[in-house]
Amino acid sequence: MKKKIINYILLLISIGILILLFYFFKNIIFDIVKYAKENNEEAIRKVLTDHGIFGMITVCMVEALQMVVVFLPAEFIQLAAGISYPPLIAILLCDFGVFLGASIIYLLVNVLNYDFALLSKSSKRINEISKKKSKGRGTQSLMYVLFILPIVPFGAICYFGSSSKMSYRRYILTCVTGVIPSIFSSILMGNLFVYFASIGISIWVIILIILAIGLTLLIIASLFVRKIYFKENIGSPNAKLYPLLLRIFGYIVRRKSVYRYDNELIRNEKGPVVLLSNHSSYFDFYFVAKFIYPKRAAIVGNRYYFRNKIIRKLLNCIGVIPKKLFNPDIETIKKIISSVKDGHSIILFPEGRLSIDGSNYNIVDGTGALLKKLNIPVYVLNIHGAYLANPKWRKRRYRSVVYTNVSHVFSVEDLKEKTSKEIDQIINEKIKINDFDFAKDNQLLYHQKNKAKGLDKLIYCCPKCHKEYSFVSKKNSLICSSCGQTFDIDTNYNFYPNDLEINNIFELYQWLSKYEVEKIINQEINLSCSVKVERKNMKNPKLDKKGYGICKLNNKCFSFDGIVGKEEVKFDIEIKNLKALAYSVDEEFECYYGDDLFYFYPKTNTRQCAKWSLIVDELYKMEQNNE
Repeated sequence: MKKKIINYILLLISIGILILLFYFFKNIIFDIVKYAKENNEEAIRKVLTDHGIFGMITVCMVEALQMVVVFLPAEFIQLAAGISYPPLIAILLCDFGVFLGASIIYLLVNVLNYDFALLSKSSKRINEISKKKSKGRGTQSLMYVLFILPIVPFGAICYFGSSSKMSYRRYILTCVTGVIPSIFSSILMGNLFVYFASIGISIWVIILIILAIGLTLLIIASLFVRKIYFKENIGSPNAKLYPLLLRIFGYIVRRKSVYRYDNELIRNEKGPVVLLSNHSSYFDFYFVAKFIYPKRAAIVGNRYYFRNKIIRKLLNCIGVIPKKLFNPDIETIKKIISSVKDGHSIILFPEGRLSIDGSNYNIVDGTGALLKKLNIPVYVLNIHGAYLANPKWRKRRYRSVVYTNVSHVFSVEDLKEKTSKEIDQIINEKIKINDFDFAKDNQLLYHQKNKAKGLDKLIYCCPKCHKEYSFVSKKNSLICSSCGQTFDIDTNYNFYPNDLEINNIFELYQWLSKYEVEKIINQEINLSCSVKVERKNMKNPKLDKKGYGICKLNNKCFSFDGIVGKEEVKFDIEIKNLKALAYSVDEEFECYYGDDLFYFYPKTNTRQCAKWSLIVDELYKMEQNNE
């Protein structure tokens, strides 16, 4: 407490000295400020030159004071010096002022124990950059970089340097040489101002030119800092870009979502963790990353998004780990293990795809084996409400409340004791959700008038008349054009009572699954579809090829036979290796073959994409049960 009081006294003394100096030099300083506001460079020059040596002392004094009292800007006196004196003299005067100010600061910190923490805002900026500096580069080199950047005042940098273990000689040398580029640029701007004004260029053009020069210097300095000081964090969640992107996505998501969460359970974890989450919407990565923040995590995402050069650069920069959906990916495993060794948490969506009916899929096989290998605590995050805001089958996203709750599932000891299969079973149980039950139980209200729009692209068969592709959607209703069966969605997103006693979209989709299972059991599956095809190269979209052909599906395999580019392509994938047929509703279905991703667009009846995907899901389940 005494130290704090002493520091406030010292600060008051500094302000008192400032007031006294202003009193003795007030006429010169006030005149400079006045003429600077009027953009009267001739008057500024006359004030300083008419006062002879006192004008030069004013430049040095103001430069020194702006360093000791950090909030006083230095640019206006540097510009004034540039206007009034030859460039070399102006630089020497300003630099001598820096010498005086830096020396006073060194005395305050090292002799009178002045506490830099009082300058909290600048302190946070410097500490933030300091933590990211490259190994082997000390305080001196960091100070040189800070002097170039316009984000931290000179005085704050000097307080930072003087509080380190640097000798006075090295410290003062760093200060008087480090500020030269900034002083030179200010004086250059002052001279340019005079020159442009003398040849009759508009004041606004002059301002734009000065701003352009300043912006150019800022970009050069930023690139230097990024390459030298932030380089070690590029490619990991510690990258400077990570919180910035999180903030940007936050603005986008919050336009339509009110996010409710409590991360106290995970907040106390000191080391890395694995956070598993159900996958209900396109913005789940934000909900999970925000939940765990300020702990940062490497997110495992779809390799498809890495195809775009700009997006790939952003994702790589913040340490997102690419993964081929439903395919073994050794590179992914290696990067996950490497991230954990570096102390980063991992965010995984183990279902591998978006929920289609408001519930969860079973997790991808091998998740348990991976968790045993990572050997760190495992948590499961359940996201509720995100599906109802923006289900996969509806293009429009509605505003809603999104809730999350977390549970601690495995400690390190638990992972050692349990088998991979047991871990998978427990996660499947823990990750279960049903957004329709959640909305009903918590009385969540959805008053939108077009909640059913797009649902007819998903529900392709009527449970009453069994007519396929007969449903049409209208506002909040799903109506069979064949028999008239209607499902009306209420404000809880459940169906109003109907004669089939189907309560919501989840139950309707479950009926559809059982319907297909009965058909599979009673008869051989034999689907065929003429398609347009796109073969997506995972590294370079310029190598994508288009074509056409026929897709077929039976009980044992999925096959394609066609022309892609000018090449004949033919392949079969056994159901036990296909695992799932990902798709976009009413558009295409897709799968990997080798290193390429194939998109298949039905030439007729694009609604059948949902049918192909659902049947593959049921065939794979049967294959698993038979093993």
